[in-house]
Amino acid sequence: MNTVNETIDNDFEPAAPSRMAAVVRPFYWSVRREIWEHRALWMAPLVAAALIVLSFLVNALHLPDNSRVLATVSAEQLHSIATGFYGAIAAIIALTMAVVTFFYCLDALYAERRDRSILFWKSLPVSDVTAVTSKLFVAAVVSPAITFVVIVATQLIILVLGTIIMTAMTGNSLALWPAGATLELTTVLLYSLVAQSLWFAPVTAWLIFVSSWVRRSPFMWALLVPAAIALVERVAFGSGYLASMLKFRNVQDFLETAFAAPGVVDTGTTARSDGFNLHLSVPERLIGAADPLHFLSSPHVWIGLAVAAALVVATIWMRRYREPL
Repeated sequence: MNTVNETIDNDFEPAAPSRMAAVVRPFYWSVRREIWEHRALWMAPLVAAALIVLSFLVNALHLPDNSRVLATVSAEQLHSIATGFYGAIAAIIALTMAVVTFFYCLDALYAERRDRSILFWKSLPVSDVTAVTSKLFVAAVVSPAITFVVIVATQLIILVLGTIIMTAMTGNSLALWPAGATLELTTVLLYSLVAQSLWFAPVTAWLIFVSSWVRRSPFMWALLVPAAIALVERVAFGSGYLASMLKFRNVQDFLETAFAAPGVVDTGTTARSDGFNLHLSVPERLIGAADPLHFLSSPHVWIGLAVAAALVVATIWMRRYREPL
């Protein structure tokens, strides 16, 4: 009898926490939850991509009026125009995603404190570390990954549509397919998104920290607190280190750190009496413009990552002890 009871007890013995975590996968489901609750993370870039394709199709209706001009444009100029247009697609979708991610970070922890759902989420076997890092993971990894997939898909759609149009108008089906250019564009895009995520990591971490801390108006607090500290530093100490750090963490300085200054080829200007105009300057080789060694050796990158790590630790502490609103 005792043997039977011992066997039953062993069968129903609670699983160890480590085994439970491995089965439940709290981090994975936390990330899934974020994507499910914040659908703008994938809907916004899809809407932007749809508008780009629609705009391309509308503008393609006017191309038959310039069919003779297109027939005289050289292959190099067509490749340069296509490269510039693909870059514009990437910039529009990436900017859209940046705005969405900005507001996602501000709402990541603030929303669950405001509607008091944090009490429910804390009752689950999910640690504060998992909850905070999953939100940071969505902002710093999932968001760029979605951006990359949407940009590449949009560029391929535009490329196929452009090829069909060029074939119908000029009979040249390979005019927009330079050897290796598509792979080169994709590689540079991937590098740009990874570097961008690292460069703006302290900004992302700061926004999530503000979301875990403030009682109202996270947008105002996220902007006014750094400005106020920089002003106090200037008045009290006569220095401007914080202001310089904030000013340096912008898109222009990111591009100067992540990319070299390659030689530029001016494709010239082709003008006709009907107003059809072509002008674009692009790097000789886009892949040659990327400079990951210079980027990774920059102290600004590592200082920013250290600041981001400190802010993440502070955010975990805030989520653990901050009361619901």
